[in-house]
Amino acid sequence: MSITRRKFLGTGTLAALTAGMPIKALAEELINKPGAKDGLLLGRRSQSNSFYLDSAAFTRCLNTDFRVHTGTAGAVIVKLTEVAHWQRNSSKQPAAADGRECFSSIFCGRSGIALRQDTYLVEQPSLGKFNLLMVPIGSNKSVEIYEAVFNRLH
Repeated sequence: MSITRRKFLGTGTLAALTAGMPIKALAEELINKPGAKDGLLLGRRSQSNSFYLDSAAFTRCLNTDFRVHTGTAGAVIVKLTEVAHWQRNSSKQPAAADGRECFSSIFCGRSGIALRQDTYLVEQPSLGKFNLLMVPIGSNKSVEIYEAVFNRLH
């Protein structure tokens, strides 16, 4: 049995991409994907709609509260304080017409309740529920600061 270099690289790339995505999020997206055959897919958006969120959606929610479900400790409230657009090399625009963009969202939470780097179920009234990888990036006496990075350039 011969395996071509192209087939090996293609399979390896697919495996690497899926390994970085939580199985639960991938399963939810597949189960709820529109255009189902044989009733396998239900044709509705899943609880995890982070694939549909863009910088404009987060910008509209500046200075609003987000509920971060931590599982064992209940929920922690954080406030979205900044949406920072990362520029593409050849463009001054924050997002291309095709939706490819890169941005980060900065959240501030109450001091003394520190979240560790993890993927959390996040809830916000206008955005709904979605999974988000939050990373602690700093703190001071009054707040804990977290960042979520979105890279949709490829």
